[in-house]
Amino acid sequence: MTDAPTSHHVRQGPRKRSAEVTVADFTMLVRIPTKPATFRAFTADEEAEARSFAEENGGTVVPLPLPMSEGCSPAY
Repeated sequence: MTDAPTSHHVRQGPRKRSAEVTVADFTMLVRIPTKPATFRAFTADEEAEARSFAEENGGTVVPLPLPMSEGCSPAY
């Protein structure tokens, strides 16, 4: 017998942007402290939206790229 699905896991697909965006275009993340697995990436043009999303959800805006962890070396 399989267990009934729970509402604890929610997957939200990527939102539609008007322009072609690549990973290199993201300049900030918004992290939500009460939901560690929840974050959204934003481009420089979306900074106002990022700050609004962070404020509405009690999150913080984190600039990208993130610093390398001590002891890690770039993969290139």
